[in-house]
Amino acid sequence: MRQIRIGDVAIDAVIERKGPWRRPQDFLPAHDEATFHQHFALDGAGGFRRGARHDVITCQTFVMRTPRHTILVDTRT
Repeated sequence: MRQIRIGDVAIDAVIERKGPWRRPQDFLPAHDEATFHQHFALDGAGGFRRGARHDVITCQTFVMRTPRHTILVDTRT
């Protein structure tokens, strides 16, 4: 879990799943390989892993804690 503090507010990122997930063509119906290569660096940086040819997507939730409240932020990703 990673934490960021802003004043007296603590924000924790709770990682649910991280890593190679799906091929771009599995969730982008109009995926075009040539366009993909033109717009995305395939060097392992960013959200694409060249060796696995999968997008790297992190599914996470955030927990914000203030002196009075605890708030769960579900990003649905």
